[in-house]
Amino acid sequence: MVGFGYKMVWVAVRAGEAEAIFDALGLSQPRTVDWPEGVRAVYQDHGAVALTPALPGADGTTWTLAIGQSLSTVDVCELSRRLDREVQRFGTHRVVEWHRLERVVSGTLVRVFEELQGVGYRGGYDAVRRYARGWRRDRSAAAPGDLAILP
Repeated sequence: MVGFGYKMVWVAVRAGEAEAIFDALGLSQPRTVDWPEGVRAVYQDHGAVALTPALPGADGTTWTLAIGQSLSTVDVCELSRRLDREVQRFGTHRVVEWHRLERVVSGTLVRVFEELQGVGYRGGYDAVRRYARGWRRDRSAAAPGDLAILP
């Protein structure tokens, strides 16, 4: 298995079917490749997305993973609603020390954690709210909406 990690975003769909995920993400022209080729493709082409077959989960269910840098802009709440499945997303970018984790169940965001050490920001939902209040007072700070953008 070829790993992936830095400067990457993955989306995991509980009991998801690759074809339905592919359609819900608005992707076109799927082709079958092996995992190493898929990982290479998403690092070389920032718009590419690779999907795994269904993988066994710890609780007896399966998970399908999609990886690709373009997944940072996907509305995971809408994706969860469209698929009627739990969706989780994790993104990382080592240069700015950005990490984000989201868990969505039935279209509702139930957990979020984001850390962006480059601007002194880190925390979960309460920290996001505190950061946003501070940003409103001091517009010189980075806008909260800019935190999830990957180069």
